[in-house]
Amino acid sequence: MEPGSYALTVNYFNRDDILDIVTGNYDDGSTTILFGNSDGTFTKQKRFSTGVGSLPYAIDSNDFNKDHAQDVIVANSGTNNIGIMLGNGNGNFLMQKTFATGANSEPRDVITGDFNGDNRIDFISANYRQNSIGIFLSTCYNNLVE
Repeated sequence: MEPGSYALTVNYFNRDDILDIVTGNYDDGSTTILFGNSDGTFTKQKRFSTGVGSLPYAIDSNDFNKDHAQDVIVANSGTNNIGIMLGNGNGNFLMQKTFATGANSEPRDVITGDFNGDNRIDFISANYRQNSIGIFLSTCYNNLVE
Protein backbone atom coordinates (compact mmCIF):
# COMPACT_ATOMS: atom_id res chain seq x y z
CA MET A 1 0.00 0.00 0.00
CA GLU A 2 0.98 3.62 -0.43
CA PRO A 3 1.97 5.83 2.51
CA GLY A 4 -1.14 7.57 3.77
CA SER A 5 -3.57 4.94 2.48
CA TYR A 6 -6.73 5.27 4.57
CA ALA A 7 -9.04 2.86 2.81
CA LEU A 8 -9.26 0.09 0.27
CA THR A 9 -11.75 -1.86 -1.79
CA VAL A 10 -11.37 -5.28 -3.33
CA ASN A 11 -13.01 -6.35 -6.58
CA TYR A 12 -12.30 -7.71 -10.07
CA PHE A 13 -11.04 -4.59 -11.84
CA ASN A 14 -9.37 -6.26 -14.84
CA ARG A 15 -11.74 -9.18 -15.50
CA ASP A 16 -9.21 -11.95 -14.88
CA ASP A 17 -11.11 -13.68 -12.04
CA ILE A 18 -8.37 -12.74 -9.55
CA LEU A 19 -9.24 -10.13 -6.94
CA ASP A 20 -7.53 -6.75 -7.20
CA ILE A 21 -7.16 -3.92 -4.66
CA VAL A 22 -7.71 -0.19 -5.03
CA THR A 23 -6.44 2.02 -2.21
CA GLY A 24 -7.49 5.56 -1.33
CA ASN A 25 -4.33 7.55 -0.62
CA TYR A 26 -5.15 10.41 1.76
CA ASP A 27 -1.72 12.04 1.76
CA ASP A 28 -1.32 12.60 -1.98
CA GLY A 29 -4.91 12.75 -3.28
CA SER A 30 -4.94 9.60 -5.36
CA THR A 31 -6.04 6.01 -5.70
CA THR A 32 -3.71 3.15 -6.57
CA ILE A 33 -4.67 -0.13 -8.19
CA LEU A 34 -2.82 -3.32 -7.30
CA PHE A 35 -3.57 -6.25 -9.59
CA GLY A 36 -3.91 -9.65 -7.99
CA ASN A 37 -1.64 -12.46 -9.11
CA SER A 38 -2.61 -16.14 -9.10
CA ASP A 39 -0.13 -16.82 -6.27
CA GLY A 40 -1.84 -14.44 -3.81
CA THR A 41 0.56 -11.53 -4.34
CA PHE A 42 -0.23 -8.15 -5.85
CA THR A 43 1.51 -6.00 -8.46
CA LYS A 44 1.32 -2.20 -8.20
CA GLN A 45 0.17 -0.83 -11.50
CA LYS A 46 -1.27 2.67 -11.69
CA ARG A 47 -2.23 5.77 -9.73
CA PHE A 48 -5.27 7.89 -10.46
CA SER A 49 -5.63 11.43 -9.11
CA THR A 50 -8.63 12.40 -7.00
CA GLY A 51 -7.59 16.07 -7.14
CA VAL A 52 -5.32 18.47 -5.30
CA GLY A 53 -6.31 18.69 -1.64
CA SER A 54 -8.97 15.97 -2.03
CA LEU A 55 -7.79 13.86 0.93
CA PRO A 56 -9.59 10.61 -0.02
CA TYR A 57 -10.87 9.07 3.19
CA ALA A 58 -13.07 6.15 2.13
CA ILE A 59 -13.46 4.06 -1.01
CA ASP A 60 -15.86 1.48 -2.43
CA SER A 61 -16.56 -0.17 -5.78
CA ASN A 62 -19.58 -1.14 -7.84
CA ASP A 63 -20.73 -1.13 -11.47
CA PHE A 64 -22.45 2.25 -11.72
CA ASN A 65 -22.99 2.33 -15.48
CA LYS A 66 -23.86 -1.36 -15.98
CA ASP A 67 -21.04 -2.04 -18.44
CA HIS A 68 -19.87 -5.09 -16.45
CA ALA A 69 -16.67 -3.25 -15.44
CA GLN A 70 -16.16 -2.28 -11.80
CA ASP A 71 -16.04 1.44 -10.99
CA VAL A 72 -14.53 3.16 -7.96
CA ILE A 73 -16.21 5.68 -5.66
CA VAL A 74 -14.18 7.85 -3.28
CA ALA A 75 -15.15 10.10 -0.34
CA ASN A 76 -12.94 13.17 -0.86
CA SER A 77 -12.94 14.73 2.61
CA GLY A 78 -10.73 17.70 1.67
CA THR A 79 -12.82 18.89 -1.29
CA ASN A 80 -16.25 18.04 0.18
CA ASN A 81 -17.35 15.71 -2.58
CA ILE A 82 -17.77 12.14 -3.69
CA GLY A 83 -15.89 11.11 -6.83
CA ILE A 84 -16.83 8.28 -9.18
CA MET A 85 -14.18 6.91 -11.53
CA LEU A 86 -15.63 4.66 -14.22
CA GLY A 87 -13.59 1.55 -14.92
CA ASN A 88 -13.07 0.15 -18.39
CA GLY A 89 -12.46 -3.44 -17.32
CA ASN A 90 -8.70 -3.55 -17.90
CA GLY A 91 -7.64 -1.69 -14.76
CA ASN A 92 -7.93 1.83 -16.13
CA PHE A 93 -10.37 4.46 -14.91
CA LEU A 94 -11.76 7.66 -16.38
CA MET A 95 -11.21 10.95 -14.57
CA GLN A 96 -13.58 11.16 -11.64
CA LYS A 97 -16.97 12.84 -11.85
CA THR A 98 -17.67 14.58 -8.54
CA PHE A 99 -20.83 15.14 -6.54
CA ALA A 100 -20.85 17.86 -3.86
CA THR A 101 -21.67 16.82 -0.31
CA GLY A 102 -22.04 20.39 1.02
CA ALA A 103 -19.73 23.13 2.23
CA ASN A 104 -17.45 21.95 5.05
CA SER A 105 -19.16 18.54 5.08
CA GLU A 106 -15.92 16.49 5.06
CA PRO A 107 -17.30 13.13 3.87
CA ARG A 108 -15.63 10.30 5.76
CA ASP A 109 -17.41 7.24 4.40
CA VAL A 110 -19.34 6.14 1.34
CA ILE A 111 -21.35 2.99 0.62
CA THR A 112 -23.12 1.80 -2.49
CA GLY A 113 -26.26 -0.19 -3.20
CA ASP A 114 -29.69 -0.04 -4.79
CA PHE A 115 -31.44 1.82 -1.98
CA ASN A 116 -34.72 2.58 -3.77
CA GLY A 117 -35.28 -0.66 -5.68
CA ASP A 118 -34.93 0.77 -9.22
CA ASN A 119 -32.04 -1.54 -10.26
CA ARG A 120 -29.57 1.36 -10.36
CA ILE A 121 -26.60 1.82 -8.05
CA ASP A 122 -27.01 4.65 -5.53
CA PHE A 123 -24.64 5.84 -2.81
CA ILE A 124 -24.73 7.31 0.68
CA SER A 125 -22.05 9.52 2.21
CA ALA A 126 -21.37 10.06 5.92
CA ASN A 127 -20.51 13.75 6.39
CA TYR A 128 -18.39 14.27 9.48
CA ARG A 129 -18.49 18.07 9.91
CA GLN A 130 -22.22 18.40 9.21
CA ASN A 131 -23.22 15.39 11.33
CA SER A 132 -25.30 14.23 8.38
CA ILE A 133 -25.63 11.69 5.64
CA GLY A 134 -26.11 12.42 1.96
CA ILE A 135 -28.29 10.10 -0.11
CA PHE A 136 -27.56 10.16 -3.84
CA LEU A 137 -30.00 8.26 -6.05
CA SER A 138 -29.15 7.33 -9.64
CA THR A 139 -31.66 8.96 -11.94
CA CYS A 140 -30.22 9.36 -15.43
CA TYR A 141 -30.20 7.01 -18.40
CA ASN A 142 -26.61 5.84 -17.98
CA ASN A 143 -27.13 5.04 -14.29
CA LEU A 144 -24.84 7.73 -12.94
CA VAL A 145 -26.20 9.92 -10.22
CA GLU A 146 -27.46 13.33 -11.35
